Amino acid sequence: MASQGDVDPAESYFTIEVPTSVKALDMRVIKTEVCHVYKGGFAEQQGVEIDDEVWEVNGEFFGDIGKDPNYPEKDQTEEQVNAFKQRPLTIKFKRPKYKDTYYEVEFGDKKIGVKYLDAVVTTVLKTFKL
Repeated sequence: MASQGDVDPAESYFTIEVPTSVKALDMRVIKTEVCHVYKGGFAEQQGVEIDDEVWEVNGEFFGDIGKDPNYPEKDQTEEQVNAFKQRPLTIKFKRPKYKDTYYEVEFGDKKIGVKYLDAVVTTVLKTFKL
């Protein structure tokens, strides 16, 4: 994992402001990476995309919030989850130069998502029973 001093000039960074009127960010994060952005939600309206990385929350490096050096493999800390509940909130994101490719397949009103990497489907995300 990167540290706060490791700013990569090849990447782009952007910041969003979350006012007190916003109840939910409408995105899911695993470790520091955005893994889902809900269609029409606040995060999407602000330009957040899948694969963006949460870099800072209210000026604090997100990767270090609540981390215990004895358990570095832990996905997310309670402090990180709680950091997103603060209002107002400032979130700085890092957008990778190269992003994974995702596809959404529709079967009538049913959908699945797939992650495609190097000509191979690597992940299938089911949202319904086939």
